[in-house]
Amino acid sequence: MLDRYNLSELKQNALNDDIEAFRQLLFAFKELYHLHDDEHEELGSFLLQHVTQLILVIVEELTNWFSIDDNFNCYDYLFSSFSDESIRILEKEFFSKFEENDFEILNYEILVHLFERGVSNDVGWNNTINLTIKRVEERLDSILMNKQISLTEFSLYCKISMMWFDYYLKQEELSNEDQFVKWAKSSNQYENQLKKVFEIYIAALKKLKTD
Repeated sequence: MLDRYNLSELKQNALNDDIEAFRQLLFAFKELYHLHDDEHEELGSFLLQHVTQLILVIVEELTNWFSIDDNFNCYDYLFSSFSDESIRILEKEFFSKFEENDFEILNYEILVHLFERGVSNDVGWNNTINLTIKRVEERLDSILMNKQISLTEFSLYCKISMMWFDYYLKQEELSNEDQFVKWAKSSNQYENQLKKVFEIYIAALKKLKTD
């Protein structure tokens, strides 16, 4: 049981179509599943009974920043219970949102589980991945050309493809923005590290493609 989550209250709020409640319930489910807590089955059942709202939250997660250190195995549990119609609804919702925004982040850890379940629009996903890769490559070129990136943004990019990144920051003694700016200007490690994490990220996206 996760003390910081009031699951009863969150479920009640979720029944009133509170999307934030569904978001918190998904986070709680993710942790319970990772801890092998038996309560994950009851919570998972609740989420799957409200699959339309669950889909909205998952679509958000697909384009949110994430850390490779996190565990996303709970999505295998969820997607295995999705009907073909639920998969089509998820795809429609995702592609609609993707077309309206310039996303450069795709959570490939979640997509691996989705694709293992099976999707209905291979062409749509391949096009999405190709466009994301193009945006990522353009973003890297821009960063390297202008050298305009904060420690926070640097950390976000690194965490999506580099494990134990916080330990790396401690090793390099990069605990604040001033230290980071000085390091970025004086060391080629900055560019090398960025190129490395972008390369790993792009390779992970390419592995998802079916063509």
